Amino acid sequence: MKIRLLEERGGSCERCGYNKKEILHVHHKDRNRKNNDSSNLELVCPNCHYEEHHLEKSWLKGND
Repeated sequence: MKIRLLEERGGSCERCGYNKKEILHVHHKDRNRKNNDSSNLELVCPNCHYEEHHLEKSWLKGND
């Protein structure tokens, strides 16, 4: 799946542009791991992937 996305979309994070293809993750936009339709998949770097799944729940959010 990752190889197909790299071929179709290139080797950069689709959110921030980070360009180390070796560490990119495949993110399921609807969070359903069984939905592997290309329109539901996104190549993201580990930082963007973490933000997507964990930042909104962080106890540090809003403590700027």
